[in-house]
Amino acid sequence: MSLWSTEPGPGPCTFEDVSEDVARALERRPIAADYAGPARIASATVLANLEEPRAVFVCDTPDRRRTIASSVTPQLVARVQTQEVCGESLEVSAGEIVSA
Repeated sequence: MSLWSTEPGPGPCTFEDVSEDVARALERRPIAADYAGPARIASATVLANLEEPRAVFVCDTPDRRRTIASSVTPQLVARVQTQEVCGESLEVSAGEIVSA
């Protein structure tokens, strides 16, 4: 954890584990392991320390399930590293990005 400020806070930094509160507040969705079709990006990251960097996406399907897909396409990897992509639409097929 990092906390940046130009002024000290009113007291010492404290840590509170809110994991259970967050878990109760979030909607749980079933996983669509072999999904193929349109999807919307819910979360994205790049695994950059691989021989070939890979963009990885958690995506929402139209039927309210979640699927995971990835791509090693350099343009898509670069976009995930430099731009906000959450909410964008793409096409998924068996865990790979078909078009974005």
